[in-house]
Amino acid sequence: MGRALSFFRPAASPPRRRGLHPATYLLTGLAMLAGCLLLDPVDPVGMAGILLTVGAAWFLFRPDAASWSRFALFGLAMFVPVFIFLPWVTVPVGTPSLLSASGFLSRLAVLWRIFARGLAILLVMSATVVSMTMSEFQTALAALPLPRLLVALTAQIVHHTGMLAAESRRIGQAMALRGGTTGWRASLLVVGSLPSAWLPRVVERADRVATALELRGYDGLPIDFDDRRFHRRDVVILWSAVCWVAAAILFRWKGISW
Repeated sequence: MGRALSFFRPAASPPRRRGLHPATYLLTGLAMLAGCLLLDPVDPVGMAGILLTVGAAWFLFRPDAASWSRFALFGLAMFVPVFIFLPWVTVPVGTPSLLSASGFLSRLAVLWRIFARGLAILLVMSATVVSMTMSEFQTALAALPLPRLLVALTAQIVHHTGMLAAESRRIGQAMALRGGTTGWRASLLVVGSLPSAWLPRVVERADRVATALELRGYDGLPIDFDDRRFHRRDVVILWSAVCWVAAAILFRWKGISW
C-alpha cells in the first residue's frame, strides 16, 4: 500500500536519540498547542512566547525538514489570505474607521491573531506528528487514560484517513497516466465521485482484515509489542510542558506585557 500515512515518520527510520515514551511527545505537543492558544501574538511577550514554543517543538521533536517545510508552506497558503478580509473585520463600537491608523491597527490585530496562532499550532502539531511512526502514535494513545474503544476508534480514523488519501493519489496518478481530462469542471466531477470509488475498496479491505483477525484469534485491540515505559526524563519533559502552560495562563490572566 506504500506509505499511506505520509505525514508520519517512516517505520524503518532510525530511532530517536532521546528515547522518550511516545505518549510524552503527544502530551507535550498538546501542551504546546494550548500555550499557542493562550498567548496573545499582538503583545510582544506573547509573540515571543509563541516563537519560543515553535522553536522548542523543533528542538524536542526534530521533525523531518522536508515534511515540516511542506506543512509550513501549507499553513502560509491557508492563513495568509485571511488578511484580504481586513475591511470586513468586526470591531467594538466606537473603534475609529479603517482609514485611521488606530482603526487599521485594531482590525489588523484581529487577523494577526488568527494568522500567528493558526500557523504556530499547525507547525507544533505537524512537528509532533511527523516525528512519530504510526505504531508510536498508537502506543501513545494506548498509554493515555482513555477508554480502549476510543483509542481503537481514533487509531482506525487516522489509519483510514491516510489510506483514503493514498487511494486518492493512486486514482489521480491512474487518470493522469491514461490522459484524463483537465480543468476545474473535471476536477469537481472527480472529487464528487471519489466517495463512490473509496467505499467498495474500504469495505473489501475491512472484510479481509476482519477475516484475518478472526482466523488469528484477535477479538480486541491489537497487541502492543512496544515495552517502553515512562522514565525520569519523560516526567521532566511533561512537567516542563505543564509549567509552560501555567506560565501562558499567568501571562494571559495578569496581562503581563512590555
